[in-house]
Amino acid sequence: MKGSADIPISRSPSDLMGLALRFFELWNVGAAVRPFVVTSSRRLTQSVARTYPERAVIRVCHRLLADYTHLVPEVICHESAHLAVYWKHGPHARPHGPEWAALITVAGFEPRRKLFLTEFGVTSEIEIPTSSQYLHRCMVCQSSRLARRPNVRWRCGRCIELGLPGELTIERVSL
Repeated sequence: MKGSADIPISRSPSDLMGLALRFFELWNVGAAVRPFVVTSSRRLTQSVARTYPERAVIRVCHRLLADYTHLVPEVICHESAHLAVYWKHGPHARPHGPEWAALITVAGFEPRRKLFLTEFGVTSEIEIPTSSQYLHRCMVCQSSRLARRPNVRWRCGRCIELGLPGELTIERVSL
């Protein structure tokens, strides 16, 4: 299973789980494999995938599955290696440590922490549209802060120090 040429590309979570199982078999972690789930998520906006080893969940960005299927094998290998390292070495193993790098190398990929899409002919990072951004602005001193979600609990620290309420207005903006 060197590289991605002989790996079928699929979009369904069950096929992605099958791909992950093929990597586990390649790495001889059969006895360590526990029940796990691969899901697609529209909420991933900062990365193409995430692994939650303590919950045995791999989340893959829906845009990866829709528009960048040629990257799926490497991404699933990367995330599956996180699960394998967690299962074999426990929670204290470094996420991108030598155990993880060895698994990636055995699978025929380059061990790298981030996926730079320019190496695959994509001119920019995967453009994942965020539903919106929110600008939180102090009504008194006009200091501002951006966030992906509105936060009604935030207050202006400068104004609070001066004894003012520090209330912020929240405005939806598109970037």
